[in-house]
Amino acid sequence: MPFRIFGGSMHYFRVPREYWEDRMLKMRACGLNTLTTYVPWNLHEKERGKFDFSKNLDLRAFLSLAAKNGLWVILRPGPYICSEWDLGGLPSWLLQDPEMQLRTTYKGFTEAVDAYFDRLMRVVVPLQYKKGGPIIAVQVENEYGSYAKDPNYMTYVKMALLNRGIVELLMTSDNKNGLSFGLVEGALATVNFQKLEPGLLKYLDKVQKDQPKMVMEYWTGWFDNWGGPHYVFDADEMVNTVASILKTGASINLYMFHGGTNFGFMNGALEADEYKADVTSYDYDAVLTEAGDYTSKFFKLRQLFSMVIGQPLPLPPMIESKASYGAILLHQYISLWDVLPALVQPIKSEFPVNMENLHLNDSIGQPYGYVLYETVIFGGGQLHTRDHVRDRAQVFVNTMYVGELDYNTVELSIPEGQQGFRQLRLLVENRGRVNYGLALNEQRKGLIGDVFLNKTPLRNFKIYSLEMKPAFMKSLQQVSGWSTVPDYFVGPAFFRGRLWIEQQPQDTFLKLQGWEKGVVFVNGQNLGRYWKIGPQETLYLPGPWLRRGGNEIVIFEERTAGRIIQSVDIPYLGRTHLCSSSAFPGITAPLESLSLAHRTQCRLSCCPAKARAPPCFPQGMGHDGAHCRAFCVSVKRRDDAENQAPQPPAPRSRSRPYLGAVGGPGLQVAEGDELAQQAALLVAALDAAQLEVGLGALQDQAQVDGEAGHVDGEGPVRVKHGFPAVHLPRRVHLGRLVAQAAHEGHGPHRHLPGAAHLGGGTHSCRCLGGLFVPEIPHNSTLGGFSVFPA
Repeated sequence: MPFRIFGGSMHYFRVPREYWEDRMLKMRACGLNTLTTYVPWNLHEKERGKFDFSKNLDLRAFLSLAAKNGLWVILRPGPYICSEWDLGGLPSWLLQDPEMQLRTTYKGFTEAVDAYFDRLMRVVVPLQYKKGGPIIAVQVENEYGSYAKDPNYMTYVKMALLNRGIVELLMTSDNKNGLSFGLVEGALATVNFQKLEPGLLKYLDKVQKDQPKMVMEYWTGWFDNWGGPHYVFDADEMVNTVASILKTGASINLYMFHGGTNFGFMNGALEADEYKADVTSYDYDAVLTEAGDYTSKFFKLRQLFSMVIGQPLPLPPMIESKASYGAILLHQYISLWDVLPALVQPIKSEFPVNMENLHLNDSIGQPYGYVLYETVIFGGGQLHTRDHVRDRAQVFVNTMYVGELDYNTVELSIPEGQQGFRQLRLLVENRGRVNYGLALNEQRKGLIGDVFLNKTPLRNFKIYSLEMKPAFMKSLQQVSGWSTVPDYFVGPAFFRGRLWIEQQPQDTFLKLQGWEKGVVFVNGQNLGRYWKIGPQETLYLPGPWLRRGGNEIVIFEERTAGRIIQSVDIPYLGRTHLCSSSAFPGITAPLESLSLAHRTQCRLSCCPAKARAPPCFPQGMGHDGAHCRAFCVSVKRRDDAENQAPQPPAPRSRSRPYLGAVGGPGLQVAEGDELAQQAALLVAALDAAQLEVGLGALQDQAQVDGEAGHVDGEGPVRVKHGFPAVHLPRRVHLGRLVAQAAHEGHGPHRHLPGAAHLGGGTHSCRCLGGLFVPEIPHNSTLGGFSVFPA
């Protein structure tokens, strides 16, 4: 019997190990049968010849857990993986070789790959399907058609896999531009895209007749760069495209099903017209949020896959609530200048040395973080980098801040000051190596060449490595010199405080309003970078990384520090633009996708009686004066009379389900069955995103046929095609769940303690499948949303 792959991507290295199984269960509940993951070489072999497959890098445990939960596996071992990951997953120590040619048959590269594959395949080979394991296919490299610098390279990688015992189906994957250049004999070609173009799948039929078709990466969203918008991709457009792909008979893998987080310094970057580093969050506007919660995409895909599969799906696991621990005071600080003599032994060099070639870490160099270059000058003048800063340098004379240098700013005036000895300091940040494109060989960081003062190259440097590894952070806590934070500017510096937790720790999000740019550590774990330019404004802090009692928080702030940070239960990934589905082209609405609690007002109201129905509603629906047969949604900033004009979507746009497909323009709330289905979807998706948003809907009874549950005192709750459908009496208020889970009958249920407003009365209520209809008071404001009855 033919087997069809319904896959989803999730990367074990982006998700805390404690949550692996939860995400896998959600895959099964969505209707997927296959898990796809990359393998990051630069984490498994941080130092040449020293391999790590422990803790969160325990690949064997991850793949075995997938098998336990009924998921097959497509493994994508690289060696290059792209994945918006530093240097596409390649270890930076490869760049110590000045002649290195990555992703080619250059001897220095293939020797390193051979050693890595020798160790990796000891884990992978026993877990293949033919040996009783879950791995049904292995990918050869990754999108090589877009690189294609060596015609012999793909054959080399294929043979490297076969010679080490890979016996399952081999695959390649390429985007539209590289599809014809990434083929290799003996491997099934697959394609990556977001917008379906018929020619792509037809090309696969042409080059490999009578072979199955597969979309290896159907992009469910997109990633963000610092300084850009938060990209979103419409849920309806996504599910319609998935349905179109499935109608062709092709298999599919959703990239991403769950994106997770670029913890630490591991984010990648792009370099086309300009360098753009990726943000810490890899939420990706995926099917699950960064914290693993459901989105509208999940429920719409669940409905689709349920119909395609033709049988009931497992019930979705219950959502774990998030915590808001409130304000956390960072009461102590120590200047970077006071830390250096105590913790960092400088390297002395006549010339500037890039990070990868510093004599550190058993001679593998410094892969990530910051590096400080210090030299002596005797006057001022023009400091010129000749574009040798990678990627951003703060410049100090002694401890006085002078300015910044980067790709766009290569010259800076150094004040004359007093005559005599002065220290010129350049604090250089590696913001993340490019992970895609033709510039991989040029990803050395720090100072990659001379820096000039008045056209004279600077010499005789002291170079301090600031990788901020766990041992450094532990020693930092023991350093004397911590003092109370003053009211004046003290950056760059380390700040510390303590979060006290009485109960079992839960996931939370750290909001750093008033801070400028830096890195956050919690109990020694590097959460990643923050930067006030956005779009991302909160950092995800997984509950398993917290403990009952005291939790140590340390922040390295480059410039301007606040005094407190906030622990909140709602993430804010930035300003975004919600675009309509392809069925209604041209409908856009700028929203603050996750800042609505602070800045946006959402009104749900009946459409005017004679007004032309907006394209997002069925034609002819309006207000007849007695019943509200359709709803219009308007959204506006509290501080603006009107929103700014919408910006055009990004080349690969994506849509945030937090409000986009469920609570913003494009929400279709009609009479009868459709109203019940849409209202239930709205509640499920919004609560999954931890948004305190409600819907006040004035409507006669509406219900969807299916498996019956009940709403105490009011009638049935029903489920159809995987959607929770709520019995809607005359007036219903739906809002955020603040409930405990109860188990009844054949699956997990959510029980609502307290009251729910149903039909003007007060009733308790419960729903099936881990979903819910919680309480929202009439005409209330929840989480900053003003909710109005229609």
